[in-house]
Amino acid sequence: FNAIDFLTRMKGKKLMFVGDSLGRNQWVSLMCMLTSAVSTARTQYNKEEPLSSLTFL
Repeated sequence: FNAIDFLTRMKGKKLMFVGDSLGRNQWVSLMCMLTSAVSTARTQYNKEEPLSSLTFL
């Protein structure tokens, strides 16, 4: 998994996981892979029920 390539391709775009706990688990897994691969990146986490978002600044 190339986190830098993924973030470059997704710059300025939004990605939404919709569904049940499976969708939530996929979201958590992707955020874990991104934040561990790019640990020095500044991020902003927002949790407003029922939505959560993570923005790379």
